[in-house]
Amino acid sequence: MKNADAKIVKNLDYGTSEDVLEIIENKVFEVLKTYSNVHRGSGHYSMITTGLFEHARSIILDYLQLNPKNFQVIFCSSYGSGLLESQMPKEDYRKLKSDDIGLSIGVTVLAVANRRIRKLLPVQTGGNVVRMVTADSVIWADTPNKFEAGTSAIVNIIMFAITLTVKERLRFGNLNYYKNDSIPINKILYEDKLTQYSDFQMLKELKKLQIGHGTTVLTADGEQLFINFDHAASTPTFTPVWDTVRMILRQPQTVHDELVHEVKENVKKFLNADSSTYETVFTLNSTESINIASQLIQNEGYANTDNVVVNTIFEHNSNELPWRYGTGYSRISISADRHGFIDVNGLERILKEFNHNHTFGKKRIRLIAVSGASNVLGTINDIESICNIAHKYEARVLVDGAQLVAHRIVEIDKWGVDYFVFSGHKIYAPFGTGVLLLKKTFVINNNHWKTVQRSGDENVVGIAALGKALVLLQRIGMATVEQTEMDITARLLSCLSGVKGIKVYGIREHDSENLRKRVGVISFSVKKILHDKVAKALAEQGGIGVRYGCFCAHRLVKHRSDLFFIMESVN
Repeated sequence: MKNADAKIVKNLDYGTSEDVLEIIENKVFEVLKTYSNVHRGSGHYSMITTGLFEHARSIILDYLQLNPKNFQVIFCSSYGSGLLESQMPKEDYRKLKSDDIGLSIGVTVLAVANRRIRKLLPVQTGGNVVRMVTADSVIWADTPNKFEAGTSAIVNIIMFAITLTVKERLRFGNLNYYKNDSIPINKILYEDKLTQYSDFQMLKELKKLQIGHGTTVLTADGEQLFINFDHAASTPTFTPVWDTVRMILRQPQTVHDELVHEVKENVKKFLNADSSTYETVFTLNSTESINIASQLIQNEGYANTDNVVVNTIFEHNSNELPWRYGTGYSRISISADRHGFIDVNGLERILKEFNHNHTFGKKRIRLIAVSGASNVLGTINDIESICNIAHKYEARVLVDGAQLVAHRIVEIDKWGVDYFVFSGHKIYAPFGTGVLLLKKTFVINNNHWKTVQRSGDENVVGIAALGKALVLLQRIGMATVEQTEMDITARLLSCLSGVKGIKVYGIREHDSENLRKRVGVISFSVKKILHDKVAKALAEQGGIGVRYGCFCAHRLVKHRSDLFFIMESVN
């Protein structure tokens, strides 16, 4: 499988083109046709992308002329790289950046000697870095995964590997040579073939431009259309987004800087956040955003009090482990009902005991970290009520919006959110950019913060893709997205309820007003059949890609004893 999947990288057809970027773009477009998240899904797309992603490690080692028996490759942002480098002498690793060859995709690679990698400590925690999580311990993933927190910039990494292969064959020095004259930002972000459409018509037309739509895969019954039900793990993208990526690849630094500023402002508009109150910071992914927020809170310091962070046992590992392993505060986890809804009255009682009655001495709750929507149950908590209660007792709220932002209108100002994080790959921009939106008053302007900002801004391609995806969704209108998704979710819940042996988790009433309180993530189990068997059958017999297992939410699964054999997460 590895050699077959690697053909996109290995079998480059150069033709007679002198345009190196065109060669690279053509191969990346092939990657996008079958893109999915890696190491997580059971479908054809996930297996192909995983093969390409892992093969990129081999290409990096070949390029650096390092023996794979002695070195391992870690993919990270420049910020994450700096944290790891601080643990190693320079003779124990080699470093390679996409910027070194004029490719503004924010990829930093560390090839670390095996003698050193075994001694390294994870510098960021969250999804992907662990195999199992309990209330008081974790089992770390194997190397190098335990150093790659969250979803890596998968497409960018494969693009980097392709570029290095082309570079070796064609002997070019730097891609800056192939860049064009400046194009106005309006043309890059706001102009495309769909500008005349809006609302449901825009949605209809955009669906036709999904890259990979209509792809067939081999199943037990022959060739069938692939059905990608793994959008909760990562989303595909659209031709207008790819066109924006192609344009920005060819632009000089001055245009890059202008675009980064424009998209930072547009993120605020999309999230309905006041520009003068909030700051947009680009990161590698949601996981890195939360790790950075954790460090900010650690560095604030409060005289004569002991800080406490509250989150729920229903969180994704990326919104649990950074708080567990942070320093300068303790952490408590609160429960929720069987659908994943937080008891806001119970939350207020806890806040009152800590911050008003001082029942626990110097301990004060400083932050509540909660998911906007559960990646397992689809549950949407009442963020506005949580923020109101938190602020009443002088606590802040961080919202992990990774599963919310592509499905519902987000009202940062109205809700009163203090920190909000999400990833581009969850919102049709799978090019490795995350977002940390936070109030400007929380920013500590020092060298560390400048390093964080520079690191995220390096991925101009990811920022451009995110900016374009937001523009497309703004034209559709998130109210239209919500209504369309609810209709589809209701249909699927209705169908599943009629299948004997299937159990759906979370809100399952397809004809209830409660349906508005969940996004289109549907987890279910099949009686007496193991989860991996169900997923394999769906892929091999129906050409349907899903995900199975614990979905990086181990504590949720453990808490819900009837979820020990949870099977699929379908979006």
